[in-house]
Amino acid sequence: MSDNIHQQESSTTPPASPGKSATVAGTPAVRTIEPCGFRTAGQLSNEQHRSVTALHETWAKDVSHSLGAYLRVGFELTLASVEQFVFRDALTYLGMDQHAKIAALRNAVGAPTLPSSGPILPLRLQPTNTTCILYIELELALAIIDLLLGGSGASPSARELTDIDETVILVAGNLLARQLENAWRSASVEITADECVNTSHLQQFFPSTERMLLLNFTGLTCETTGAIKLLVPAAFLSSLLRQAGGDRSQQELRIRSFPKPTLSERLLDAEFNAALEIPKLRIPVRELLELVPGAVLHLRVPVKEPGYMSVAGRPLFEAVAVRRGEQRAAQLGRAVSAKVQEMQL
Repeated sequence: MSDNIHQQESSTTPPASPGKSATVAGTPAVRTIEPCGFRTAGQLSNEQHRSVTALHETWAKDVSHSLGAYLRVGFELTLASVEQFVFRDALTYLGMDQHAKIAALRNAVGAPTLPSSGPILPLRLQPTNTTCILYIELELALAIIDLLLGGSGASPSARELTDIDETVILVAGNLLARQLENAWRSASVEITADECVNTSHLQQFFPSTERMLLLNFTGLTCETTGAIKLLVPAAFLSSLLRQAGGDRSQQELRIRSFPKPTLSERLLDAEFNAALEIPKLRIPVRELLELVPGAVLHLRVPVKEPGYMSVAGRPLFEAVAVRRGEQRAAQLGRAVSAKVQEMQL
């Protein structure tokens, strides 16, 4: 009897799932151990990368419209790429093109930094006490400065930035900060641009091992093309994406919770043209030709005779003009019969 039971148990035991080693006589399964790469830990997932890209493509479009309107010229800003580094590596690559990055990997001695001539604006985020870095390539910055000072902005000659230039470019920096504040509204932060800093001062903003996102944009105005780069802590952007996802979930929940209004309810908010008028009023051409500002026109209508409250050109009620507080109003009288309506039309 016991042998039959053991045979049934062995026949009903499910086979081991593929990829997992079976345990024999209580022996624990063999675990797969892989080396940990601390430099690649915390990388953005593909979904997060798409969210960051979509978010800042929208920001680029908003900046194109707002900065172009402010400068009164065409301005186009497009997102070129999104890259992730630790801060010390981001400083190495910031301000270089793709070929220079490869050369820096193979041949660089030390860590090259941003060109000192391009304006670097720290962006302060409150109340999170976070800092981002905004960099504008020199040629594009000079074109924007020339436009802000009333020039044409076309082909500015290369030169070092003066103190006046740095003060002027701060205006554009704060405009970009306001648009960024709107794009990051789910984080409820207030963003202001600080005065320009040198590359040697960048080390004071972040630890060298902090993971950063480098967003590369290309700006074009008055036939001048240049890079605009935004360096953002990855931890802040991850928190921003989580909050944005939570806001969307709450919004979808609110949409599902409240039923859509019916067509009749929507029609209640429709608007029609209304007027308080005296119909069939006739005035001689002679008096019309004599009209001047301040003149009193004799209407030949008794004071006690009411006018009509008309909606969409159809008289509905007798009415007289009255005052309600500081605004004009109409006091309604009898409803106009259908016969009278036809006569007045």
